[in-house]
Amino acid sequence: MIERVGIVGGSVAGLSLALELQRRGIAARVYERSAGLLAHQGAGLMLARPIVERLGLAGARSVRRRLSLGPAGQVLWRQAVEKHAVGWSEVIGALRAQVEGIGLYEQCSVSAVGADPPRVHTARFGTETFDLVVGADGIGSVVRAAVDPGFEACYLGYVAVRGLIARRQLPSALPAVIDSLFDDAMAKVLLGGAHVTLYGLPGGDEPLNWMWYLNLPSGDLPGLLTDAQGIAHRWSLPAGTLPAATEARLRAMADERLPDWLAALVDSTETLFLQPVYAGFAQQMVAPGLVLVGDAAHLAVPHVGGGVTLALQDTLALAVAVAQTGAGLEERLSRWEAARLRANTPRLEFAVRLGLSLQSKGKDWTGWGAADFERWWSHILEDAPDDASR
Repeated sequence: MIERVGIVGGSVAGLSLALELQRRGIAARVYERSAGLLAHQGAGLMLARPIVERLGLAGARSVRRRLSLGPAGQVLWRQAVEKHAVGWSEVIGALRAQVEGIGLYEQCSVSAVGADPPRVHTARFGTETFDLVVGADGIGSVVRAAVDPGFEACYLGYVAVRGLIARRQLPSALPAVIDSLFDDAMAKVLLGGAHVTLYGLPGGDEPLNWMWYLNLPSGDLPGLLTDAQGIAHRWSLPAGTLPAATEARLRAMADERLPDWLAALVDSTETLFLQPVYAGFAQQMVAPGLVLVGDAAHLAVPHVGGGVTLALQDTLALAVAVAQTGAGLEERLSRWEAARLRANTPRLEFAVRLGLSLQSKGKDWTGWGAADFERWWSHILEDAPDDASR
């Protein structure tokens, strides 16, 4: 019988798993290397209605239209969607409000994990043993190295330059369609070899969340991913950590490569994020005494809001499997792993296919009619989950 679970990572996957285990009478201890609401990890998210309801995010903004825009901001295509825009800190805050009483240890990095018995090691507590250890520690997972040592992330050839800017600070040069992004719409600006995603977030400042997907060779990444303290990062540079020279370089590239109104948006944004886009699937999510969930198991390409959704689906199903009786734990986890791989793989492949198509050169989107867009979208949706088009 499982009585005590160690969870490495206190973001969405770790907190949601702790909550689901608590509801089933299983104690969890969560280790998180950062502190606070992890606001540095993200700005905005697009979530499906069931996820919003599960998290209790009453303030999320309903999005009913996805607009494909041309370089001048003209509407090329409209799609009906059912999404909800919300800030990252609201998601974490909602989870934390529900897991009061959980053993959550912030600023507590796990340096190693092991099996037989399942265990974690931290400088703060030394080595502690559990009935099961779960890696919910994201893209740079320590636990994944023990579960799937052959894992390799694939850089897809482009980075996401990201920013948030209050509505009142938006430059005057923006096209009129941007006003709809604070109502019921989101937008993708199609630039032929690059694209920009834009949507408004709820809140007093009504921030506009934007992501510019920029093709860059892998050789540029080491220089771009060195922070203001001279520390090299592999996966991302959160807001507030980019050196002034890197920010200046990205803003200069925006001036060179983006339409004037989008360049003005980048220039008006005080702080930038930087996230290379990777894809990758752990070939196994389970090893003796160890399990992977969320981004530790599958790197979610950020085009379909899949990271949070898949993390919550992983953890709910895992909590059910752990709490079950009858079959042995190893058999239950094996069935859980097979089911999650079947569910996750098509969604992640869809996101990769969409991103690469949006970033590929040679398309003159402005010459496309609705029938052209529909044919393209049908091809992208091939073998995708039923809800992908929404």
